Amino acid sequence: MANVHLLAAYVVAAFVVAHVYLLTIGRGFRHHVKPMVTGYEEVDLTPEQEAYLEANEPERLKPRNA
Repeated sequence: MANVHLLAAYVVAAFVVAHVYLLTIGRGFRHHVKPMVTGYEEVDLTPEQEAYLEANEPERLKPRNA
């Protein structure tokens, strides 16, 4: 049972290390964490995609501030 517990501890540690690494690649840590905190991610949409979302799924768009 101790070996299973040790293996599980290594798996959890590898999971944490891998995810921290993935947060730091690309545009950087803050770019990846901000959508998790705010609930919104800024993405570039084509005019057709934006029109579709406004007509059919407006709750998925962040409210625009004037």
